[in-house]
Amino acid sequence: MSSKKTRTVLSLLLVSVLLLTTLTVSPAVTCAADNDGQLDTPVVAPRAITKEEIYRYGKGKGRNASRIPVLTYHRILADGVKASPEYANDRYAIAVSEFTKQMQWLRKKKYRAITCDQLYLWRMGKIKLPKRSVLITIDDGHGDSIENALPVLSSYGLRATAFIIGKASYESDGSYFIRASRIREIQETYPGLMEFQSHTYDLHISNAAQTQTYQSIMTDAAYQRNMYGFEYLAYPCGGHSPEMIRAYKDSGIRMAFVFGKRANGYATRRQNVYKMKRLEVSGNMKLKKFKRLCR
Repeated sequence: MSSKKTRTVLSLLLVSVLLLTTLTVSPAVTCAADNDGQLDTPVVAPRAITKEEIYRYGKGKGRNASRIPVLTYHRILADGVKASPEYANDRYAIAVSEFTKQMQWLRKKKYRAITCDQLYLWRMGKIKLPKRSVLITIDDGHGDSIENALPVLSSYGLRATAFIIGKASYESDGSYFIRASRIREIQETYPGLMEFQSHTYDLHISNAAQTQTYQSIMTDAAYQRNMYGFEYLAYPCGGHSPEMIRAYKDSGIRMAFVFGKRANGYATRRQNVYKMKRLEVSGNMKLKKFKRLCR
């Protein structure tokens, strides 16, 4: 065999080995990439609103809500855990008994717990939503929070959206973050009770908005979209940047939520669809204040 043919065969063998190694250690990502593995084209084109979706939710009757509270929780803990020194003063941790009182009040006052799809279609002017509509969200994907919330939501006929960190769930043993396999079980056992959406795949860091580039965000979004199929996102630690907004828009995310002191507020139809506001439900919030928050 000539030296030229030998080099060609060796090159092909090397490429094959590299491809097999990549497929073995990495989840599949369907996207165009450059030589550094970074995206140079969107994962998918943003999905258009279909007539079927509008028909499914209905155009609504009566007065349309001018604003909607998007309630934000982080940790929902057993009462004894919340009372412990570690969590007693944690603003991001609420006792399940207090969460129950809040859900009970929403049910009593005939609030309608909606989905991200419904909020999006309302924001885009495609459907109407009644004044007493609320979107309940739980950030981070802690297993105890989701497990504690499920029976309460089920008891009062409400639903919620959990924004999960994809890699944390993918690699979880279930002791802290919810396992990806448990997510599938919940969707099968409690259909329609809880939807799961994106809190990034592996960019849940406080300075993500300042340190991440368009390409790195697109790469992260590709994993989240291809592994889980998410279409809605809560920004990591609530922060965002023009690059983030552009990347998530190009990656197929329909709508994104902010969080934090400056972003605390109601969702309205005039807001940037990639800067939808939410309301923090703090860990030691009294029921009286919660009622005012929802009104």
